[in-house]
Amino acid sequence: MKKHVVNIDNLKSDVYKRFDIIEGHLPVYRSELYKLLESNEQRALTKIKELKESVDETMLTNFNVIDERIDNYAGMIDGNLETIRK
Repeated sequence: MKKHVVNIDNLKSDVYKRFDIIEGHLPVYRSELYKLLESNEQRALTKIKELKESVDETMLTNFNVIDERIDNYAGMIDGNLETIRK
């Protein structure tokens, strides 16, 4: 039976090297993550602003249409009343 001997110093060295590589890349990943978060937040704010503007425009348009219809309806009623009075 063969026994495998693990050199703990080499294992530690290898693990430390791997963590050093990972730690070296962390600032880059963190920076990219923050850039993505900022761009997503900016896009979300832009979309919210666009939605608010479109809702305001839609409400104004709807109120104008309602006013026109009420005026038309009032005119029809006045016309019918005039016809009835004659």
